[in-house]
Amino acid sequence: MDLLVHQIIYRKITKPRQIAESMFSIFELVVKDTVWQNANQLKDNLKRLCEMLISRDKMNFVVRNCSERMLRIFN
Repeated sequence: MDLLVHQIIYRKITKPRQIAESMFSIFELVVKDTVWQNANQLKDNLKRLCEMLISRDKMNFVVRNCSERMLRIFN
């Protein structure tokens, strides 16, 4: 997961489709690998990850769009 985050933040992946696929791979890993007891804890984990990714790369609109779409699922 850290490698994917690093590649997105430091623009090693440049094509929007590849960024989106990587984002959703990261989200999948968060769902599978983090410890959560209920949906609210999972939502908080995903929200923290999304906020971190968005704050690190503010000009990458694919990251923001994927993050907002994923969080919208939980609302």
